[in-house]
Amino acid sequence: MASLYNEGWRQGTVFRARLPLDSLVLDGSGKPVRNSTDHDLWVVATQDCDLVLAETDENVACIEIRPVFTENPPQDWGLRSRKLRITNEYYVESSSPRSIISPAALDQSISTDGFCEDIPDARRRAFKIWLGLRYDRPAVPDHLLT
Repeated sequence: MASLYNEGWRQGTVFRARLPLDSLVLDGSGKPVRNSTDHDLWVVATQDCDLVLAETDENVACIEIRPVFTENPPQDWGLRSRKLRITNEYYVESSSPRSIISPAALDQSISTDGFCEDIPDARRRAFKIWLGLRYDRPAVPDHLLT
């Protein structure tokens, strides 16, 4: 069976698909409730080594995707900020909800709803470093940081 990586998915792949973006918040009585909206632009946050192991027919949610935003991008590129520009117009926010999707659903989202877009290698590397800074773990080996 093909893996997501073999099908062209990479950490930092941007794609369009209308998918739910859920989070939990407190309602007026102090009870947790779902806050759900639909979002159309996403980036794959799961590392490439895990995408190699993710078979395209697997229907267990294990791939992290994050919403990508376009309104009012930050002025700087933001490697050490809570917002990171991944292209001139696209950016991600550290405080945004994350979604977990199955490899099968991710692979189908392209053929069903959208397109796949590569970001420049330098911005892909910046995204990996930015994620690593947020997770307090190295996203790429030290010798690739320069």
